[in-house]
Amino acid sequence: MNNSKKVIVIGLDGVNWQLINKLIDGGFLPNIKKIKENGSFSSLRTTLPPVTAPAWTSFATGANPGQHGCFEFVTPENDLDDYAPISSNSIKVKTFYEQLDEIGKKCILVNLPVSFPPKLSEIVITSLLTRGDDFVFPKKLIDEIPEFTKYKLAPEGKKERKLKEHIHEIRDIEQTRFKCAQKLFKNKPWDFFFVLFSGTDWIQHTKYHDLINQDLKKNQSVINIYQDIDSYLGWFADNLPANTNLLVMSDHGFSDLKGVFFLNEWLAKENYLQFKSKNKKHIDFGKISESRDKSAKKALNLNLSGLTSFMWKYPTIFKFAKKIYDKIKKILPIYVDQDIGIDTLNSSVYSLSNLIYLNRKGRFSNGIIDNDNEYKKIKQEIIDKLTKIKGPDNKDRVFDVVADSQKIYSGRQVRNGPDIILYSSKYLIKSIMGPAFVKGKFQYHSLDGIFISYGPDIKTNMELKQNNIIDIAPTIFKLMNIEQSNIFDGHPISEAIIEKV
Repeated sequence: MNNSKKVIVIGLDGVNWQLINKLIDGGFLPNIKKIKENGSFSSLRTTLPPVTAPAWTSFATGANPGQHGCFEFVTPENDLDDYAPISSNSIKVKTFYEQLDEIGKKCILVNLPVSFPPKLSEIVITSLLTRGDDFVFPKKLIDEIPEFTKYKLAPEGKKERKLKEHIHEIRDIEQTRFKCAQKLFKNKPWDFFFVLFSGTDWIQHTKYHDLINQDLKKNQSVINIYQDIDSYLGWFADNLPANTNLLVMSDHGFSDLKGVFFLNEWLAKENYLQFKSKNKKHIDFGKISESRDKSAKKALNLNLSGLTSFMWKYPTIFKFAKKIYDKIKKILPIYVDQDIGIDTLNSSVYSLSNLIYLNRKGRFSNGIIDNDNEYKKIKQEIIDKLTKIKGPDNKDRVFDVVADSQKIYSGRQVRNGPDIILYSSKYLIKSIMGPAFVKGKFQYHSLDGIFISYGPDIKTNMELKQNNIIDIAPTIFKLMNIEQSNIFDGHPISEAIIEKV
């Protein structure tokens, strides 16, 4: 059997077909158009919830969160108010790239979330959740590739920053990332290569609504980001080594939302959640019920997912996040009382973004739910109540999914995950305190991203049925002629692959 096949995966963070096809039709993405027409493509269903950390970890393992154990950016430890950030050490199964490394395949990873600390003997440029200033491994690459001295993991995100400056910084970051990846691609040996361009996600947290709803010509400065990344993708496609297949994917899609639902506020009002401080303060939207206040909208749209939501209330929990908090606290429409904490002795639950954890004895040191019957009763009670909640116009239900996690996930790590999973295609779910609902124009992650496969072993101009993010790792193994791993929950996307006789 020929084992010389190579694969490159290029991630376009957060993109969906609705926006990509609009940009293709406008003539802005000639390279994506080319590989789509000369390859196979589909939508790509991601994890519940559609959050960066569990999504990319599911890509990296070919397994669902119930197996790999990463459900959000942070995970509860001893108590409901004792959260720790995840890292690559939180992944409870072997990633596909570790398995490739073990059989002698050389892997290069650039900007893969949850890859710190590195678990490879080869080249890793880490991404989100990197702690400290070291993100280039091995360090000697900084001397070999001068561009690494300018490499940044993310934009600054200062209050006074104008959109023009934000766009300029995103373009600079992605251009530097491309130059570094380009040199690694050309000059270092590899069998599997990964690079993620995050700029699409960063800008969509601010401008997705406008990109979807306005004439693209009004957003040319934003579209420049997509055009840059399209040109980078085109370079990789034009320089594929022999016997190499290219996969393009996103970790989730994006949605245009009509408001925010503050979940912990609801849990507190329903007496499931109590706080130590009697003087807790939260966002005061009394005079801005339609979310007309720009600073409020800016704060709520920050691209730091549930991790930032929790930091807003408990910034001292994360020492490594102190710098981030210091940068954003001036723009927050919220008074952060660092003495406020969860009264775990009198709270049944706490939510972290789209996840609800029940305060069960045996799991948490201050657990108050002491038997299976009470646990099941409270869980079902919350599910039933949340399922019935309607939006402020009293027409549509807030949540598309309100489910027992055991019906969503499977595997040994389900017991360490949340108890209830939520998803809404209409409202942004926040775990900071607020007035239940805020109307307005918001944008956040959705369940369906994109998948394109292109190369000598791929069928051309073929639209596939929807695939899942856990199918990518098995597909990589199939394209590399490597036996499928028993870790994988997903299956190879065989419909896209030319079967050799």
